[in-house]
Amino acid sequence: MAQRIIELDIFLIQLKKFKPNQTGPFPKRKTEKEVSPFSEFNEILKGKNPYSNPQAQFLQEIVCQLDTQFYHNRDNTKAISFSDNPLRGTSAANGTLWGIYKGGLTGENYAVFDRDNVNTSEITISEDKVTTAEYYFTLWLPEKGTTGILILQKFKHQNCNALIREVVQSVFCENGFRPKFVRDIPQQYVEEFLNNCVIDAIDIVRPKIDTENSVNPVIAEFKGAKLVNKLTKLTFSLQRFSSLQAFRKDVIQSVGVVIENFNEKEDEILVHYKNEHGSSVRVRLSNVEDMLPNYVLNADYFDNEKKCPIWDKLHEEVQHILKRMQYQIISATS
Repeated sequence: MAQRIIELDIFLIQLKKFKPNQTGPFPKRKTEKEVSPFSEFNEILKGKNPYSNPQAQFLQEIVCQLDTQFYHNRDNTKAISFSDNPLRGTSAANGTLWGIYKGGLTGENYAVFDRDNVNTSEITISEDKVTTAEYYFTLWLPEKGTTGILILQKFKHQNCNALIREVVQSVFCENGFRPKFVRDIPQQYVEEFLNNCVIDAIDIVRPKIDTENSVNPVIAEFKGAKLVNKLTKLTFSLQRFSSLQAFRKDVIQSVGVVIENFNEKEDEILVHYKNEHGSSVRVRLSNVEDMLPNYVLNADYFDNEKKCPIWDKLHEEVQHILKRMQYQIISATS
């Protein structure tokens, strides 16, 4: 059996406080312009339970959402809940909380076959069931400063990270703050990626073709089609740019020069490149951070007999990573 690859997604978090006297869905509520210090958020959690630290209160609010039922995504294709794994806790001294949740596919009927027999299905998993694996997460709520950290464990090609981020986001929102998640990765990974990543094509997608022409096309569907301009035979490395943000800015400027009537607000730019495995990948320029490689742990963190991560070892390593990142953030702001 192939070795399961354990990866980490790392996000920096900043908060903005919702303006007072607003109702309705959180995504539509307006926030203050300035980034809020985490101390303001922590004070709200302390006010809910003066006998508990903010990290324990935050974990409890996650547990309330996930402990008794599955939390589904909007399409009802994935669901998560808390695991009964005992690795769950908080550290007031370090400002951290952690735990393990379970999640996977749902909402459809799945037939399960023996991989050596394509003709006979042994089990059928109905659409009201959930197929689950376990995943680790940790969150840092700093006592000072404006930047927190969320680290999520996943498997290559298998994760529920979007859902657990939704739950974490909902706890922040319910307590009056909108979080912004920015993907991050250790600097040595970034430098290696920038040195080796080569851009080979760029698509400019125009979502709406000009329909002011008085002559209608014979095929009526052409009016609702998207127009794609493609820039090919590009071979330039990301090494020349100081950051991915600088790359994004320069691409937008250059596309505006060579593509007639380019509209930065309406047109979508797709970047084609080779990733760290040599595979061709396409990403939206607006999500350029998704180009960053994944943080991959070696095989020592996976138990081949139990078919799961070695949780204590994984937890210890993630906390080491977190401490290094905490030091970098505190050093940069002091």
